[in-house]
Amino acid sequence: MEVLTIDANKGLAVKFLADHLNIKPEEVIAIGDSQNDLYMINYAGLGVCVKNGRDVVKEHAKYITENTNNEDIIATLVDGEAIIPSEKVETIKKVVEEIA
Repeated sequence: MEVLTIDANKGLAVKFLADHLNIKPEEVIAIGDSQNDLYMINYAGLGVCVKNGRDVVKEHAKYITENTNNEDIIATLVDGEAIIPSEKVETIKKVVEEIA
C-alpha cells in the first residue's frame, strides 16, 4: 500500500526541479510503473511506462517500453528504442554518466 499526501507527489517534485533548471515540461521525460508515478508521467512532455507497469499507468503514458523495470530502461530509451531525439542523446548520456 502506498499513502500519498495531497501536498506532495512526484509530479510536483519534477515540476519544481524543471522550473528551477528552466526546463519546459515538453522537454521532460518521466519513467514510471505505479500509480504514484501518474502525476509525474502526466506532467512530462514524454511520459513513459515500463512494460510491466500497471495498466492505469500505461493508459496515461505516451510510450510503453519493450523492457521491464528490471532492465536498463534509460539505455534502451537512448540506444535501442530511439524515442529521444538524436541531438539530445549525447547530453543525456553525459548526465547519466555523472549520476551513475
